[in-house]
Amino acid sequence: MWSDFSHASSAARDAMLLGILDSCCMRQLTTVHRAIAPNMRMDIVGMLPVELSLRVLQYLDARSLCRAAQVSHAWARLANADEVWHRMCLQHIDKKCSKCGWGLPLLTRKRKRRCVSDPAGASAAAAASALASVEQRRREGSVAPAATAAPAVSNLPTGSARSVAATPASCAGQMPVISSIPVSALLNPSSAGDLSDDGAESEDGSAYHPAAKRFKPSSAQAAGAAVPAAPAAAARQLARASSVASTAVRGTTPGPAGAPASSSSVSTDLLLDLNDPLSRRSRRNWKGVYAERLIVGRNWRQNNCVVFPLVPPTASLQPRITACHLDEPYLMTSAMDGLVRLWNLETRTCVQTLAGHRGAVTCVHFDESKCLALSGGMDGTVKIWNYSTGACVRSLSGGHAVPVTALHFDGGVLASADAASLIRVWDFEAKSCFSLCHGNMCPVTRVVLCKGYLYSAGEDGVVRMWDLNTRGCIRTFAPEAADPVPGTAPAITGLHVANVHVNGGHAVYVLTGSADGRLHLYNATAAAAANVPSSSSPVVVAPILSRNHGAPVTSVWFDSLRILSCGTDGLVHLWDQDSGDRIRSYTVGGSAGVVTGSDTRIVCAREDGVVHVWDFGRRA
Repeated sequence: MWSDFSHASSAARDAMLLGILDSCCMRQLTTVHRAIAPNMRMDIVGMLPVELSLRVLQYLDARSLCRAAQVSHAWARLANADEVWHRMCLQHIDKKCSKCGWGLPLLTRKRKRRCVSDPAGASAAAAASALASVEQRRREGSVAPAATAAPAVSNLPTGSARSVAATPASCAGQMPVISSIPVSALLNPSSAGDLSDDGAESEDGSAYHPAAKRFKPSSAQAAGAAVPAAPAAAARQLARASSVASTAVRGTTPGPAGAPASSSSVSTDLLLDLNDPLSRRSRRNWKGVYAERLIVGRNWRQNNCVVFPLVPPTASLQPRITACHLDEPYLMTSAMDGLVRLWNLETRTCVQTLAGHRGAVTCVHFDESKCLALSGGMDGTVKIWNYSTGACVRSLSGGHAVPVTALHFDGGVLASADAASLIRVWDFEAKSCFSLCHGNMCPVTRVVLCKGYLYSAGEDGVVRMWDLNTRGCIRTFAPEAADPVPGTAPAITGLHVANVHVNGGHAVYVLTGSADGRLHLYNATAAAAANVPSSSSPVVVAPILSRNHGAPVTSVWFDSLRILSCGTDGLVHLWDQDSGDRIRSYTVGGSAGVVTGSDTRIVCAREDGVVHVWDFGRRA
């Protein structure tokens, strides 16, 4: 019988099986079902090649991917793969997804900069840990041994290590493109921690750092015996660590005797290991990156935030705040009392006070690369500060004969403006300085540097776009179709320029707020790309979005997802960047003077000196 069945055709086999099933009772049908049920279970994802399985999983949303990871260990390895979640991050982070309409924050400033010097008398355990890291790197060949005698520990300049460790990484407004992952890495994932957050570099594209090697103890240490170090030997060890640290501060690694120093690519890493054990880089997967931003994005949508004020520690009479600049996690404010204050938003305390201006300070800005701060005041000077020590590094005087009203620093170029319509551009790398005139003999209220162009706004109601190479005005941004007549347009009191995601690419947007309560958004990239004869006058660019705040606007800010505006009515309005719809409003209890923000916070300073902070980065 079995030989007849095996030699029969497919149609004959089907007829035989149907006949057998028709003659079976319920008990026999149950036996047949139990026999064929395991054979009918097919794992389609497991049967496909890994590349095709990943391609299929890339069409799922985040919720479906999390459910797929719970099916089996094999599915979890595929559903948690970096290739799948990297695509998810590209669709949502710093822009709105075209499919679901969600947008997640970028979070480029996660590294906590340490501006306050470490307390004297570090523990021997910390020194031994730092020395062990240095020795391990030297044995692995990452750091060349010093060729000359090492300087004393006390010769290490205070704040030098801090200035390098404080250098924040930047994504340039987009998530990085990573290389393909080997199949072996997907089938045998590493055991590195997924949700550790030790620095911005791990978020900005260094997603495949190898796991940090553990220091192998000596045989005596492995056996549990104590290995005391003599005081002289300990001093020599600390001197050697200081030599390597000072070499890393200079950015070079000494070569053999008589050979010139060569650049070192691990100097920053070494300094981070010496100064802060928590700053060592670790591997993060893209699912952890997405999950962290999903929590923050959900807090923004559901208005889950922690609200707290910042009040000057001294001061019975709180001075009016004139400007502020946020560089996570630090906030710098300037006031009418001539002081610049540096706040730590994590500890909610004032960590530094900078004094030196003769009169009120009108504008401040962080130098994001060298741990410096810049301020301009009513005395007509621009001062550069080392906010780690509170010392004034340099004072730029003589450039302005009247009060400085605005300044901005970007890429080694400083732009400062005053109340006489004069704009000074200082190029520190080229060691040159030149002047521009905003026009109409009106005070310049804001200046911004972005992508090689300078944007200036004044009380004449016009924003001008300057080419720093030709030193000429190439565009004019105004709400009307023509350049307004001086004295007829409302003064521009708020200006912000940023490079944002637009339709799968990037564009420079200009946001203005004026004394008549109007907000105007312009596309500077499209305006600069327009073909206009060089001999013609500057072209007037019309806004792509206009909204009404409801009261005179005092300050504006925006990013790829949202717009912030504050006014004399004491309200901070949160707007959707794409549609221009107002999402919600916040009350500060007084006339709002300055507003700024980040991926996780809204900061608004009242004119009476109190700063209000809305923190959306906390878990609800």
